[in-house]
Amino acid sequence: MSFLNNEEIKINCPSCEAKRANDKQNCEYCKLRWASEKKENCPKCHQKWNVHYQFCPTCDLPPWSSGNDKIDQIIKESQLKFDNKSVIGLLEWILYEEFENINSIAKGGFGSISKAIWRSGSAHFDEEKRKFIRSGPKPVALKKLSESSDANYDIIQEIQSVILFRCNVFIAKIYGISRDPVTGDYILVFYYYENGTLYNRITQEEKMSFTLLQHDLKELATGLEILHERGYVHRDLHSGNILCAPALYITDFGNCKKVAEIT
Repeated sequence: MSFLNNEEIKINCPSCEAKRANDKQNCEYCKLRWASEKKENCPKCHQKWNVHYQFCPTCDLPPWSSGNDKIDQIIKESQLKFDNKSVIGLLEWILYEEFENINSIAKGGFGSISKAIWRSGSAHFDEEKRKFIRSGPKPVALKKLSESSDANYDIIQEIQSVILFRCNVFIAKIYGISRDPVTGDYILVFYYYENGTLYNRITQEEKMSFTLLQHDLKELATGLEILHERGYVHRDLHSGNILCAPALYITDFGNCKKVAEIT
């Protein structure tokens, strides 16, 4: 049929959303991209890279090390699965020197919580410029894990659990991991939830409406459902481990375990 010509058939390219004609080869940007997407390894260092964004954790980020091979591996594996649709951005190793205005919020057997300003801020991938862009200074919560300098099994388990659920709704969002240069203790760097914990909300408000309580319970149930569907149990859920912003977010995965590991 004569009316089916390239000028008249215009659809969006499934990869870059640019308008193209009926032949996908007309999208020059994606023609190059498809050629490289077939490669699972970075053409520079030949290690695995993020195929979708053509991003290599080794070549495209400044050199870094957590001081622990297992933690390095956890971070890099997360970066290989990085999805720009995530509101939290790239998980990364963050130098302690990046934090300023550090103020203590709480202390406990687990360690301590502080509020700080992260000078550079989180990284999101600019698909047009093909590079990571920093958000700029932003408040963060620093959870320092006490006696974690040796990164024992329990510490690794908590880090793995937090990262596993980092992009899920109603689970506290983690930006990355850092380390106290004095004590050597590892630090989990979280989004700062300015409304505090559910415990604060309950104790500070004289009266809570039934509608608000119903809404809170629904969010908690959704967050727990995510854990349970993946075969995990929190094992330490209470109002002090639930953050408000104003939605509810489950945090503190120090005791979180797979159901199969619980005896």
